[in-house]
Amino acid sequence: MTIHLRSVTPRPSTLDTASRTVEAIVSTGADTPRAGYVERLDLSGADLSRLVGGPVLDGHRSETTRDQLGIIEAAEVRPEGLWVRIKFRSNEAAKAVLSDIADGTLRGLSVGYTVQQWAEARESNRRVRTAAKWTPLEVSVVPIPADPSAHFRNGATQMENETIETASTAATATRADMNREIRSIGQLANLSADWVDSQIDAEATPEAARAAAFAEMAQRQEQTRTRSARIEITADHTDPQVIAERAGEALFARSNPAHDLSAPARQYAGLTIPEVARQCLTRSGISTTGAATESLVTRALHSTSDFPLILGDAVNRELRRAYQAAPSGIRQIAR
Repeated sequence: MTIHLRSVTPRPSTLDTASRTVEAIVSTGADTPRAGYVERLDLSGADLSRLVGGPVLDGHRSETTRDQLGIIEAAEVRPEGLWVRIKFRSNEAAKAVLSDIADGTLRGLSVGYTVQQWAEARESNRRVRTAAKWTPLEVSVVPIPADPSAHFRNGATQMENETIETASTAATATRADMNREIRSIGQLANLSADWVDSQIDAEATPEAARAAAFAEMAQRQEQTRTRSARIEITADHTDPQVIAERAGEALFARSNPAHDLSAPARQYAGLTIPEVARQCLTRSGISTTGAATESLVTRALHSTSDFPLILGDAVNRELRRAYQAAPSGIRQIAR
């Protein structure tokens, strides 16, 4: 008998080589380990106003125009994650990357963003910082993505006919498809491998596994809410705002030697702006090995590091000093 088997290949079927476009899910909001905490993105709080028309970069590099591979033509938040449509440039570098994507040998994606509002919580022994309001600025093609579920999208998969002698093989193929979907559900819901294996061993359907995943996530959220209500943080030296105040005061003191540097800020005394930028990138888990000094500041400003907060603190201190030193106009009028 002749049956249809669904042949799934790593080539994204949304790729259009003629128009040089491809669709992708650049973030599912998955947890990303950072120094001292876990970072999570709330997709409902994403401001996409600067993402449409934004650049597609090669590994978050933005030093020259050669680092830009294309632009974001469209973007929206969908149930599966942050969706974008990418249009690649017509130069040789962009064509080479597009060719690797078509071959399925290059699949990693990452999004660069700034955070306007954080939400703090505790899950077991982990500190979790959720970006409640954030702005995506660029999308990068990378070899190792921070979000393992980010991917170039497949549309309708291609069907190939094969002649199979028995119906049992077709049933096995169908079960294999279900198992793959169950693994995808477990990964998107951030559930353990044991949970996925238990669903597969029970021969659950994807619909049943999806319902079980929602129930597991609801229970986990309830437990997190209960634990969060009992946590009291007295002092957190890894908080970005604390680091910004101390490092910002140290930068202010470099330009104002008369300033009496506080004890917590002395650990940053003597650091230059590129050195502060390197520390910020390292805390955010971004490698600075081999990075040129002039590129450190640019990378820190366009990444998820705390560098903009530090510069803002230093500038605000300088503005306050200038304001306080200015002569009072009302006193002159009174005299």
